Amino acid sequence: MINKNVVIAALARDCDKSLVSNIPRIDKLRKEFAWSQVVVIENDSKDNTKEILNTWSTQSEGVKIISNDFGTVTIPQVSSEIPSPNTSSYRIGKMVRYRNMYLDYIRTIQHTIDYLIIIDIDIEDFSVDGIVKSILSAKEDWGGIFANGITKKEFNGKVFSKIFYDIFAVQECPLPDRIGFTPQSLDYRQKTIGKIINRNYFTSVVSAFGGVGIYKYNIIRDYKYYVVPNCENENEALCEHIPFNIEIIKAGYMNYISKDLYVLYGDHSFGAILATKIHRKLFKFFFYFYKIFIH
Repeated sequence: MINKNVVIAALARDCDKSLVSNIPRIDKLRKEFAWSQVVVIENDSKDNTKEILNTWSTQSEGVKIISNDFGTVTIPQVSSEIPSPNTSSYRIGKMVRYRNMYLDYIRTIQHTIDYLIIIDIDIEDFSVDGIVKSILSAKEDWGGIFANGITKKEFNGKVFSKIFYDIFAVQECPLPDRIGFTPQSLDYRQKTIGKIINRNYFTSVVSAFGGVGIYKYNIIRDYKYYVVPNCENENEALCEHIPFNIEIIKAGYMNYISKDLYVLYGDHSFGAILATKIHRKLFKFFFYFYKIFIH
């Protein structure tokens, strides 16, 4: 058990199936702390998300649900103004708005808060033990600790492949003068970051997320999320976590990805596996074998 106080925050929209499994995990996580409260910002759900969250808040002490219908779409359609919907300023601006809602609420809590844990409540799985172990074993200089969030592929009940998922939130050290991204830079980071994480219990980064972020609350209590354009493409914006996490670095603290803070986003396709260098080579070999011996 960690003798500290924690607030756990999340965003929720159309994630009723994930809530069924993740609410018990969050309840288990809360028991690892001396005091805890949960705040969930929900918007525009069309499935049973609202009902499940409201039931949770009525049956569990310290669960605050802030629910609104803004009439916004989750991801906008491709257009001349929004050529890349997932990384568009529109989408990032929407995420910034919702995340600032839980920060605003947390500031009204009349209780000492040691940690803020942010969880993507629509992920498939996360390790409660990994969160606890990461906090207890981290270096004293940490300001943020982030998850080793992956997708996986199983074959005959065994994990055949793991791929680091949340590349968009990652900014490697050192802090550059200008921050931006291209499809090529994201692809390169996708191929390298997993190897770095596997070699270290804690990997120093400027920014990451991976489905779970842990913050020392006294460091970030006055921070806000905001939209920062991608310096490589004015139609896009940086992931909202990057400007937020940069403030921690500027304040003199360190951010880390914890190898043991396991998060599972779900399964990836064999196409995703073949996108990596080693599997592309294997594919070429088997294709060559196929042409010679089959045809």
